[in-house]
Amino acid sequence: MASMGFTTRVVRELMNLVDDNKEKVCEADYIEICNAVKYLHDSKTYTPSSPTFTYRNPFHSLTHRQQSQLLSIENHIDHARTDLYNTTTQSGRVINIDRYNVLKTFGYEGPILTIELKNFENMMLVQERFTKHTFKIMCVSQKTIRLNEHTTVLQIKIRNLIQCRERIIQQIQRQYSSLQRANATF
Repeated sequence: MASMGFTTRVVRELMNLVDDNKEKVCEADYIEICNAVKYLHDSKTYTPSSPTFTYRNPFHSLTHRQQSQLLSIENHIDHARTDLYNTTTQSGRVINIDRYNVLKTFGYEGPILTIELKNFENMMLVQERFTKHTFKIMCVSQKTIRLNEHTTVLQIKIRNLIQCRERIIQQIQRQYSSLQRANATF
């Protein structure tokens, strides 16, 4: 069975195929495909920073539980940083929740299903409540709001994880200091 991963060489070959066949697709689709290939390239070439915490004295004698706690927090921090990087560097696409939030302002109360959203959007276009261009601008604005909120949530999450890591380190340092004092009295 073939591997599910891919290399940067595969991304380059994909881009060459797209470039060789660009006259066969409309410009909007070509740009969308190029953006998707760029996303693949960026996600393949981005490597999150290595953990900033190094295990050295006085932490060489950490218990298994303490090592697991710190490693778990470092992994969460690294994943959140990667998610934040991808959120801030990728423009993203307008998704159904963006369309839904815009259409809600025009009275839409249905589910977040593509067909239902499209039907309501077409009804609004027929009633000339907005133009296609205006609707697209409103959806892009809604997408920007969504991405900004997601970025803020990720920044808070990273800050909280770092504070948690610092508390654990301080707790370990206190335990280590009290052990040293206890050993010094004997």
